Amino acid sequence: MSLLDFLSKPAPPGVADPPPLPPSLNNLPNQDYIDAALAYVASYPFDQSFTVYTTPNKRQEKKFDPTSDWQDKSRAVLRACILADRAPLASLSSGAEPYDASAHQLDFVRNFIIDRRWALEEVASEMRALFRLVQSRTTRTVLTPMGTTKSVADQVRERDGDKCRLTGVGRWKKGSEAEDQEARRVITSTLQVVHCLPFSTGDTSFHLVEALTGVKFAGWQADGVENAFLTRPDIHELFAAFSIFFEWIQTPNGEEVQCFPSNDPDNEFLIQIIIRGRTGPATPRPVLRSLLNDRGQLCESILDTPLRPRHDTSIADLDPKYFIVHKYIGDIVWMSGGPEPVSDEEEDEDGDEKVLSDTTIGAFIEKLHSPEMDMLPREREGIFQPRILLVHKNLVWDE
Repeated sequence: MSLLDFLSKPAPPGVADPPPLPPSLNNLPNQDYIDAALAYVASYPFDQSFTVYTTPNKRQEKKFDPTSDWQDKSRAVLRACILADRAPLASLSSGAEPYDASAHQLDFVRNFIIDRRWALEEVASEMRALFRLVQSRTTRTVLTPMGTTKSVADQVRERDGDKCRLTGVGRWKKGSEAEDQEARRVITSTLQVVHCLPFSTGDTSFHLVEALTGVKFAGWQADGVENAFLTRPDIHELFAAFSIFFEWIQTPNGEEVQCFPSNDPDNEFLIQIIIRGRTGPATPRPVLRSLLNDRGQLCESILDTPLRPRHDTSIADLDPKYFIVHKYIGDIVWMSGGPEPVSDEEEDEDGDEKVLSDTTIGAFIEKLHSPEMDMLPREREGIFQPRILLVHKNLVWDE
């Protein structure tokens, strides 16, 4: 019996857990397991009702019946989880043994595909919840305490000089003398603090990434200045959608090699953080072509150039480890078709209230001016309070 034939055997009635591989199938070449897992995922029907993961550490009580779109996306996500290149994660290994990307790829195949092969709906839901969570939480700006007199956001703004680290654009301040059009080209009304890996994801999320990658996350502190930078909202969205990522480059004698920043004060190498953009459907170029940097140039020019240096060198700069994992998650997301939209229901799972505040007013105003939206009295919805509802213009209202 081939490995695929064994994996494809249906579950007997009343048996929840699939049996382990027999000895005859337990010592095959690594590629055989990968090929069999890909073939099994491609043929798996994804048609069982199951309990949905809304976040990696929270499930809905209701059962979910997969739709055809959900089935197609789930196959693509699991295929990407199997095939995504883990080699760039080697620099994160802190153990005595060197990081073995192929071994951790096989671990994922065995632990998530082979050992849970009768419930791939749940596996796919778990992985998709992780990627949506990183995307949605990365788009939020949150003031968080560090046990000091300054919040993370305050320290990031001070370190970055209250300017976007990618474009150099500063924030418009009340009473500014910059009234002429040329001066206004290099300011924006809002700058946002971006957490690369969102601090609110919880330990369960790190455990899932660890299962995917084999990287140990003990001691990682996501709520810190090394995991955050200041940027303008439109570029914030590109980063949250994994269209932009950073790469650490060391240049000894003009040669470029990837490395980590050194703490050695005598280090003679120039270490730079390079801004990269994805290609194909994930490219950030169309958005960047509509924006200007602090030199009046199109922001497309920031790609493949160094990140702006920090303003206050007494405050720690970005730590590569968070950004390497963020890029890896983005690799999987774009291999499987791009980021998924996050519904209001999913965003509210943690009890977040949709209230108007300094951080939400921009999105609210943007929605008000959207050509796709109209104001509609809430009474039309069957609720008699004099409230207003935003609806899509193409929505046909049943009188």
